[in-house]
Amino acid sequence: LPRVGQEDLERALRRLRLEAVRSFQRLLKDRQRLADRADEFVGQGRRLHPAGGPHEQRIGAGLAQPQQRVAHCGLRQARDARRPRHIALGIDGVEDPQQVQVERFDIHILNSISLQYRLDNDERAEIKTPVLIVGGGPIGLSMAIELGWRGIESILVDEGDGTIEHPRTGLIAVRTMELFRRWGLAQRVRDCGFPDDYDLSMVFCTSLNGLLLDRESYPSMRDAPTPPETPEKKQRCPQLWLQPILTDAARAEPRARLLFKHRFVSLQQDGEGVTATATVLNT
Repeated sequence: LPRVGQEDLERALRRLRLEAVRSFQRLLKDRQRLADRADEFVGQGRRLHPAGGPHEQRIGAGLAQPQQRVAHCGLRQARDARRPRHIALGIDGVEDPQQVQVERFDIHILNSISLQYRLDNDERAEIKTPVLIVGGGPIGLSMAIELGWRGIESILVDEGDGTIEHPRTGLIAVRTMELFRRWGLAQRVRDCGFPDDYDLSMVFCTSLNGLLLDRESYPSMRDAPTPPETPEKKQRCPQLWLQPILTDAARAEPRARLLFKHRFVSLQQDGEGVTATATVLNT
């Protein structure tokens, strides 16, 4: 391998730092665009559901787009009859149990949902529920737990069996740990994560045995200070460890019904509500 001089190393470090700054700038712009988009959703709701109209009591019908993420961008709470109430997938709660801020729009919900699913003999079964959650990952499971905590029944459908093979999620933020604390899960998450003295520093290098380009030092969970505004710290806990905790908690919630090995197929919306179709998977 060719030898790398000090000048080449410094040039590589400058490129890394410049790219980090650019990434942060793009993140800020994305947050602003999502905040603007959230306000636009509220405006659409006022136009689609005027005060006194036949759909005044609907909940967020048809306002969501599958690829939008607006949970932390200030989707405003509806406080008058001219604005529709919103309920969709997410884990950030608000004061009114009929309203839940949105982490990801995966399903549109009216006051009632009819879930139909096909059985092996092509017969159809039907279940009615106020909330249907599509996807049994951390967000969907957290939604089921949060709704149950607020006294709202829900059905969760996921085509998998509830297990995962890859880590996916790595770092759990402080706000999420606060929710786990409220649900009585924070200690279980702390116990299943990395050891308290595990070094969380990040190393940038050309290969495992190559040149060290840079190092970002971070304290272990034991040495990291607790923020003054919260009783919780962020936590390193990969999803393959986190998922069973959330699944057990959701199953223990009497108002939540988990339907794994069920594939969401389609939904139809009319003036009475939403009819969603799912298929039972046995293989």
